[in-house]
Amino acid sequence: MSKYSAGVLHGEELKALYELASILVYPSIYEGFGLPILEAMSNGCIPVARNHSSIPEVMGNAGIYLENDNVDQSISELIQIFQNTKKHEYILQSGFKQASKFSWTKTAADTIRFYKSLL
Repeated sequence: MSKYSAGVLHGEELKALYELASILVYPSIYEGFGLPILEAMSNGCIPVARNHSSIPEVMGNAGIYLENDNVDQSISELIQIFQNTKKHEYILQSGFKQASKFSWTKTAADTIRFYKSLL
């Protein structure tokens, strides 16, 4: 159990779990940004998520989309990825590349630039 309250994981503990996992199944119906997907990709974990809200922008083509809740199709895609070493490596590298498009530094700089444009 985590040393953090209510079992919430942070920092190195969370990073270690993502690195041990092969996939992150993220079936959220509502999403503001999709930070768990970004965390998963940046730690070599393939995200599986619904195709809505901000998810396509965050995940790009570096994961598997749950289309119309077709679980069988998603499982079939996962099996193909893990059976094909080249495809698996491609998805992982796509995840690292996609995750690198986002950073707190860039977000802060963009926010400051926006506020300055309003002045």
